[in-house]
Amino acid sequence: MNIAIITTGILPVPAIKGGAVETLIDFLINYNEEHQEHNITIFGVYDKEFEKIDFTNYKRTKFVLINNNSFITKVKRKVFQYSHRSFFYNYYLDFFAKEVSKRIASGDYEVLISENRPGFVLPLRKTYHGKLFLHLHYDNLYKGAKLAEEVVSACTGVLAVSSYIKQRVCTLDSSIDKVNVVYNGIDLEKFRNISDQSVSRTQFRLKEEDFVIVYTGRIEPIKGIKELLEAFSAIKDFPDIKLLIVGSASVNDLSKNEYLVDIYKISSNLGERVIFTGYQPYKHIPGILRFCNLSVIPSTCEEAFPLTAIESMAAGLPIIATQSGGMPEAVNSNCSIILKKDEHLVHNLTKSILTIYNDRNLQQSMSKHAIEQSKKFSKENFAFNFFTALKNH
Repeated sequence: MNIAIITTGILPVPAIKGGAVETLIDFLINYNEEHQEHNITIFGVYDKEFEKIDFTNYKRTKFVLINNNSFITKVKRKVFQYSHRSFFYNYYLDFFAKEVSKRIASGDYEVLISENRPGFVLPLRKTYHGKLFLHLHYDNLYKGAKLAEEVVSACTGVLAVSSYIKQRVCTLDSSIDKVNVVYNGIDLEKFRNISDQSVSRTQFRLKEEDFVIVYTGRIEPIKGIKELLEAFSAIKDFPDIKLLIVGSASVNDLSKNEYLVDIYKISSNLGERVIFTGYQPYKHIPGILRFCNLSVIPSTCEEAFPLTAIESMAAGLPIIATQSGGMPEAVNSNCSIILKKDEHLVHNLTKSILTIYNDRNLQQSMSKHAIEQSKKFSKENFAFNFFTALKNH
């Protein structure tokens, strides 16, 4: 098939600057380069770091890039901004969608894929009349969402990252027989064979005998960090249990963020038992997970599909998580304890942490099952299932 993939319009592909969606597109590209099944065109944004990449290594992939920082693009974007009264996202992203749509019109593509941008579907459909898919990673397409019915009606199909997201899309009348589930994947080898020696326990003031609980992700209310800290505060008789919080807050100014003030107030009473690492490059995450003992994912929101859980399982960590969105589709009872997001969450987090801490056999069993469960979510399985869904729809 001749396939065109439209990126989110923010981060570059190849994914030299990270990004979950961009990394998944890389998996698709690299899988296809190996199996030589399709011709793929990537519509994305230019990055100056691309000058260091040898694009001749891509035999079945073409890159059509918009330079958002060029003078001509900036002028055209300003004209677009002042000539439109409303936008789906904002003038920046809507302009990107318009520019890509114009380029799509002159191409010969059997399939178009909008990566996680429902708002790109309608402008693409105006210039393209073939098969158009939306690859949906977030919970933003459901009954009552902006132009949701129109977007799904314009799609040939929607590829949802979990059954939870599928159920949400299926609240729309126009979604009948259009939604398939394709689970995300990760590069399992990065989390199994750790050669990176740049991160270690000593770097974060941890001792070899410490039992390390890890949380990775953004620090914001819906992620349940406050509840985790409150649960950890109740564990007073085990000084060797430490909590490592890997990630950064959405904003830096504490005076404008009462939630962060509460977070640091609770943690200040726990002394050196709680360590905030701040932002860590993704390349360091496998090494960090490998020296930890337990992963906790206490989300109080509905997660679309938790890659953090897959990464933790691949690293062999037992998991405590909430019954959140697609979480039960990723983990199982052999490698995790799943808790309800109710008024007992803090108490149950404390209880579950101590249950795993006090049972070495349980730790080993959960670790073994975690590694086995993670195999379902390899990058190869993701790419194979993705292309199969396109063929069969």
